[in-house]
Amino acid sequence: MGGYGQMKELLAILDRERAMGLDVLCDCYPYYAFSTRIGETTYDDGFLERYRADYSCIELCEGPYKGMRCTEAIFNELRENAPETITVGHVMKPEDVDLALLHPGVMLASDGLMDAGQGHPRAAGTFPRFIDRYVKTGKLTLFRAVEKMTAMPAGRLGLTSKGHLGVGADADIVLFDPETIKDNATFHSPTCRRTASSTC
Repeated sequence: MGGYGQMKELLAILDRERAMGLDVLCDCYPYYAFSTRIGETTYDDGFLERYRADYSCIELCEGPYKGMRCTEAIFNELRENAPETITVGHVMKPEDVDLALLHPGVMLASDGLMDAGQGHPRAAGTFPRFIDRYVKTGKLTLFRAVEKMTAMPAGRLGLTSKGHLGVGADADIVLFDPETIKDNATFHSPTCRRTASSTC
């Protein structure tokens, strides 16, 4: 929740508390937009001021306005009559998200919200996107990225048979080409798994 201009302060607090012995980690997804239903408290009064945005920052993912950006009239209509409508809020600061994902106390998470194939592309694209945008660009080593995707979250959740290849661990292995892996899911096609011979 620090991706709106507060990330340096948030990570400084995290570092201070960890240095004092508090067992605390954070997670983050590699996108600059969040997703939630239009009726959630995220969009309660004052949200535009908090995000320094206007209604057009909200992209509608389903229903009659799918693919459109909100207006005040559409927002009020859906809040009242279709509060379960999935939205994407394009308000996060790229520099804040990048800062979080490179921090040693932050692991990767998808936090995907989908409804009949509609929602945020992070549900399908988080892990290949992380490698494509952070490993291939030299921001993180492949070892560190895989650790943030596997060992860190497994350890945090106490899943002792997950996240590593030790004796007795579950044999959950993914093979991929680190040179060609990339995310194909988009905000318009959030479950896209495009191959060389297909389109979404």
